[in-house]
Amino acid sequence: MVFDAQGCFIIVDSDLMSTNRLLALFSDDFQCYTASTAKAGLALSRQLSDRKTLIICDVDLPDMSGLDVCFTIKNEDPQTFFILLAADNDQESRMEGLLVRADNYIDKSVSDEELKLLVSNIYSTLSHTQLEQRDDANRTEITDEIFCALETEVRTLIEDFYQLSLEQRLVKACSSKFVAEHLGRSHRTFQREIKAETGYSFKQLQLIVRLESAQGLLAEGYNVTQVADLLSFSSPAHLSRAFKDEFGIVPSKYRALA
Repeated sequence: MVFDAQGCFIIVDSDLMSTNRLLALFSDDFQCYTASTAKAGLALSRQLSDRKTLIICDVDLPDMSGLDVCFTIKNEDPQTFFILLAADNDQESRMEGLLVRADNYIDKSVSDEELKLLVSNIYSTLSHTQLEQRDDANRTEITDEIFCALETEVRTLIEDFYQLSLEQRLVKACSSKFVAEHLGRSHRTFQREIKAETGYSFKQLQLIVRLESAQGLLAEGYNVTQVADLLSFSSPAHLSRAFKDEFGIVPSKYRALA
């Protein structure tokens, strides 16, 4: 069992004998850091906040109670695993530890074997959780790439369609069923994926792409009637309404400013 370079084990204890015992138990397998005061322990925790961290802290410290250290660290980083170590392990003391959100409360008389097994189990849990989080992040990244590619393909198909002549468009549709079939997806799957990726239905995205194309044509000098014909709007008025709804400006004014 070797504690990987991304993790760390912090010992906060003013008792040198206790600290040396913990180092003897864990320094071969873990990257250990030590602090003899609460202030130094808090500083170490903040300095190593980007690492998955286990902290074992004595309750009786010279400058602050270990309970207060636990409370502070848990508020700053709830994912830090915190073990309180104490000479007393009565019910009242354990309750105090639970109230400051300590993950475990053990007495100093615990055997070396039990303590090593406890820490090993904690670290296994932390490592498993980190792997799950990494897998979730990877899945999200892959899904985002797939969705991004889907939107790009769909936009390209729509743009290509409206660059066809009016005669060609009469014999070729640009419907969601056609696009889904072209992309090798069922119609229902395609509708679900494009909505999840863009927040729009295919029909809404198609309109947006047409309006973006209208911007380009207007900037090139085409008038509103010509653009409406080229992009198959039912009338110049239809184009004007949709254009203003999307961009907050009528196409004629946009053309004058372009």
